[in-house]
Amino acid sequence: MSARKPPAKPRKRISSTRKGRPSLCTPVAIDAIVAHLASGGGLRSAAPAAGVSVGCLCEWMARGRAGEAPYDELVRRVEGARGAVVEEMRGIVIGLARSDDPHVAGTNARWLLERLDPDHYGRRQEISGPKGGPVQVEAKVSALLSDDAVAEMDGEKLADTLAGLATKTREGT
Repeated sequence: MSARKPPAKPRKRISSTRKGRPSLCTPVAIDAIVAHLASGGGLRSAAPAAGVSVGCLCEWMARGRAGEAPYDELVRRVEGARGAVVEEMRGIVIGLARSDDPHVAGTNARWLLERLDPDHYGRRQEISGPKGGPVQVEAKVSALLSDDAVAEMDGEKLADTLAGLATKTREGT
């Protein structure tokens, strides 16, 4: 008869909500990220300031937006730091738009209007063909459908056929 081992005692959990190693999202890391953002940096360059990867910081932000602590504090402080920088930059641009130098004022006022109301003040780039005419576009289409076959199809049949060809093209078949 073989000797049986006594059953293992169940391990006690220290905390029912925490599993694994402690998060690197500490108040010190949050302070480093916020300080970087407050100086005008972005999230990608803030991650190394906290000693984590960009992917890790993005995960923290997602968890914070979902309301999970301590990441929610990170999101709140990041949004506050970004908002403060935006307000500071907006104040600078508005100040420059009110400059006594007409060139500086005009350039900055135009830039601000392009961003605040792009539908009315945004730059538009028109492309035209020779002598202001339309741009000619040519495309080679393989002979998947003959002209006669297309001519015989009604609108609905042609639309279905073209949709099927588009699907085959996307699938690479």
